[in-house]
Amino acid sequence: MKKLLTLWISPLLVSLLALLKVKAIEDWLIKWNEKAPLYIGLGIAGLTITTQYFTVISPFKKYEKWAKNKWYILKLEGEKLIKKYADQGINISLNIMVPKFKMFYFINPKKNNPDKKRLSIWGLVFKDVWNLGDTRIDQLLKISTKQGVCGKAFKSGNLYGAQFVSTPATKYNFTTKQLKLTEDLKIVVSCPINVIEEQAEEQSGKIIGVLNAESDSSGSKLLILDNNIRKNFYKELIVLSILCSKLM
Repeated sequence: MKKLLTLWISPLLVSLLALLKVKAIEDWLIKWNEKAPLYIGLGIAGLTITTQYFTVISPFKKYEKWAKNKWYILKLEGEKLIKKYADQGINISLNIMVPKFKMFYFINPKKNNPDKKRLSIWGLVFKDVWNLGDTRIDQLLKISTKQGVCGKAFKSGNLYGAQFVSTPATKYNFTTKQLKLTEDLKIVVSCPINVIEEQAEEQSGKIIGVLNAESDSSGSKLLILDNNIRKNFYKELIVLSILCSKLM
């Protein structure tokens, strides 16, 4: 039914409207019934509305519902991970950042002077599109793909983690202001979100964003420093990032 409406009704309606403009046909219709053009016009209007519903509105509603459900699925899985570590006294938050092309911006620090920002003509800047948990990065923080733990993960295509309890966060190309805005974080782990693209003879992965796990709990450093805990934690994030790649 939907296929019929999509492929044939629209051109048929256009054809009917064109025929109604032909004077000979219009005179014949009036001769048959003086209100015939009105009835046909109302019928065409009804079919137009029906076609619009099945070909545009209905698919859009279905897509909108699916889009809401995908974040709900991700929320459920994310909450499981957050609860697991909350029971161990570690407060974890999750977020997804995607790169957006931008021109003429001041984000990256000047060389040898982190107190000042330099002008970038163009580049990619991360945008936060989803977050879950209590630890939220300040909304004033803007990060380019050349900065931070997330920048290293995005550029390398590999999961990357760092702890800032015993190691200062000074090697991630941040400005002094950016360091100030992130000073409460004890760990950051960033996992690339890959989408597999089918090509003629091979498959290739395209990185469309990063899944970040952050914590302001001092005990969270064990998620990085303890080998066994780190391996399990990283595996859990990779599984979650695979889910993200399927939903995005």
